Amino acid sequence: MITMLDDFFINLGFSDFYVLLAGKTVLVAGIVLISFLAFLIAKKILLSAINKITFKTKTKWDDIFAEQGLFNRLAHIVPVLIIYHALPLIFPTAGTVILLLQRILLSYMIAVVLLMLSSF
Repeated sequence: MITMLDDFFINLGFSDFYVLLAGKTVLVAGIVLISFLAFLIAKKILLSAINKITFKTKTKWDDIFAEQGLFNRLAHIVPVLIIYHALPLIFPTAGTVILLLQRILLSYMIAVVLLMLSSF
């Protein structure tokens, strides 16, 4: 994928520095777009299906989860997981920076889970 992007930008006449910069920019924009679409799918389609299922069951605990917005908060983890796993693929040589960004993303996911748990 990266070599296809590099070849595309080289054919456009970009210098080596700008080929690298443009390729990474396109990949980052693509991952952000995929993450946003995954969030929308999780929020609209999956959550509506989960809410319909939870209110049709006889148990009450899943109704409480749906009423408290537990599943809504859980949808915020989906795009973060995509970005978390895509970072090393986009920037394979930036080891320390990737580790720092992944730890920040993990902290965000932990905060979302804690907010989810504190909604009870």
